Amino acid sequence: MARYATTILAPLLYALFFLAGSTLAEEYFERTVYSERGVMDGPKRTEVASVSVNPPTWFGSIHMRDRSIADGSAENANIVGRVMDAAFKVVDGSEHAFYNYMVIEFKDDSRFNGSTLQVGGLNKPGDAEYAILGGTGNLTMARGIVRRTTATIPGPRNEELNIYAYYTPMPRMAVSGIAGCNCSGRDRDANV
Repeated sequence: MARYATTILAPLLYALFFLAGSTLAEEYFERTVYSERGVMDGPKRTEVASVSVNPPTWFGSIHMRDRSIADGSAENANIVGRVMDAAFKVVDGSEHAFYNYMVIEFKDDSRFNGSTLQVGGLNKPGDAEYAILGGTGNLTMARGIVRRTTATIPGPRNEELNIYAYYTPMPRMAVSGIAGCNCSGRDRDANV
């Protein structure tokens, strides 16, 4: 009888705990921001080719970029964060394709200040779509897509990034050091 109860109860208890643990509420985040294309030289440089190899296809080249993002495409638009990315030339041949890994960091007065999205995907000329691979801060466990449009954007910020994400807000926990330790002075060092 005990064996039968364990056989039945164990999966039920597991399902109960699994379902209880997966009921974190997901929220939706949608935002459009604008960025300038990478500038390779001059006083406003935002891009550098850290590895340039194998001309004429540049297969294996790596570019690093650090660009501001704004809430509009005009010169006087409000800066709301930055995009930091690394682009790897992954196609050998005449096709202009890079794999981009980027971090979009929000720096504004919204509740997402300091939060980031990790984004990756194939970067080709023209419009592109990237996967949201995760997030931090108030965008914890983000997933979704970023659509980049470049063709018809007037102004100096000629890349429009449309962000569509689901994320799971996590409670903030004050964690400092080792569990159970008051982590001050000599007590902290004694517990290490």
